[in-house]
Amino acid sequence: MVIEYCRPSWPGKHSPTPWKAQKKQKRFLTPLFSTSLMPLLTGEGTFASRPLFWEHEGNAAIRVGDRKLVRLGMNGKWELFDMKADRTEQNNLAADSTEEVDTLSRQWRQWARSANVLPKPMPKQKK
Repeated sequence: MVIEYCRPSWPGKHSPTPWKAQKKQKRFLTPLFSTSLMPLLTGEGTFASRPLFWEHEGNAAIRVGDRKLVRLGMNGKWELFDMKADRTEQNNLAADSTEEVDTLSRQWRQWARSANVLPKPMPKQKK
């Protein structure tokens, strides 16, 4: 992670700046629920074989082995790709692999809830 590489100060007892002061100055970082990719980036280790999850501005993905499930936007349809055979994600396998799509999308939703990255509910429009 870029953040880890920059060696930030996390809130709490290990931070040189008290949490309240960091919050007041709007210079604080919230600790992330994650696994570091630094060993891979620095060439000093390997990464455990487990699912990788991510979300950015409503876009979502999960990678398990050679399979990658992606969704463009919060309302987009899930697309499934075999990254070993199709690195450029041209052949969507979702229609022929509905059970796998259901399983992986369920895993992504569970992770998203635990990582607090689900979108906020939209307020109801007044009539």
